[in-house]
Amino acid sequence: MKLRLQMCFCATTILLGGIGLQVWVKLHQGRLCALQYEPAPPGMVFIPAGEFWMGSDAADAEPDERPLRKVFVPAFYIDQFEITNPRYRQFKNDHEYPLGADDLPVTFVRKHEAEAFCRWAAGHLPTGAEWEKAA
Repeated sequence: MKLRLQMCFCATTILLGGIGLQVWVKLHQGRLCALQYEPAPPGMVFIPAGEFWMGSDAADAEPDERPLRKVFVPAFYIDQFEITNPRYRQFKNDHEYPLGADDLPVTFVRKHEAEAFCRWAAGHLPTGAEWEKAA
């Protein structure tokens, strides 16, 4: 009986914790959207906080796009353009790319390498919601 009560308490705490977070976000969305932010750093674009419709309910939508739902994303900055080969080479000296590809986006980079670059550049890879909101 004691174990059952503890499990029930844990499940209730997790449930209420999740509900509490949702309530906190709903209560603070207006304030987060109205905050004043620093101008975007050079080469970056400011994406304001707010809700948007993410995903799709279309019959031909990919499984990871379903369902269509309203998502809140806090404000963030995102690079205006993709990272070029010379910029990536500043991070990784041995990065090789074809001659004449200086203005092209870096390619053939694994996710852990992209994450390391972002940490080096004092940023992070955009989440799926951030990508979709920015688009």
